[in-house]
Amino acid sequence: MTVGDRVRVVRVSPHLRAENTESVYEKCVGHTFTVDGFDGDGWVEIDVGSISGRAFEMIVIEPECLEVVERSLTMSATR
Repeated sequence: MTVGDRVRVVRVSPHLRAENTESVYEKCVGHTFTVDGFDGDGWVEIDVGSISGRAFEMIVIEPECLEVVERSLTMSATR
């Protein structure tokens, strides 16, 4: 998984970060987002504002809670 990949949230994280609520994660399950980055622990950062209704709302989630549905074209071209 790399920045720019499209991923689907497949389950709610069992380890929620303080800045995110379970309801935000629940709303995201089944939806597809673009990977924006990774935090220091290797968790995936995604902008979920399209679901939450708050512009640029970011969550961090374990990679195990996601499935890649489309690889980034820039990364595919360099492989």
